[in-house]
Amino acid sequence: MAEVMKNLNEKERERVQVLFISVDPERDTPQQLKSYVPFFYPTFVGLTGSPKEIEKTAREYKAYYRKVEGESKGGYLIDHTATIYLITPDRKIKLLYTPAKQDPKKMAEDIQYLLKSF
Repeated sequence: MAEVMKNLNEKERERVQVLFISVDPERDTPQQLKSYVPFFYPTFVGLTGSPKEIEKTAREYKAYYRKVEGESKGGYLIDHTATIYLITPDRKIKLLYTPAKQDPKKMAEDIQYLLKSF
């Protein structure tokens, strides 16, 4: 997403908000997200919630996630959807980018096209 932002001009970037929604509230506290997410790009925002809130949001967006035991510092890993949702200011999902379709230049072009409508 940082590459997408770099393909937009300054005015366009000011009109785009990237949200990273964590599905691991055990590790991703609001404080950790606040310091970690902007590392990718200064205006990115990280969100989390209670397990029930995350479950509800994931269901609404048809996103998949599950905790799996694994070899990591925390003793587990999170398997999850890697789809990027392009949502317009009127809260409509306009485009979905699965990992195979995540071309930063094309995504920036899509954003530029949609920004003309808002």
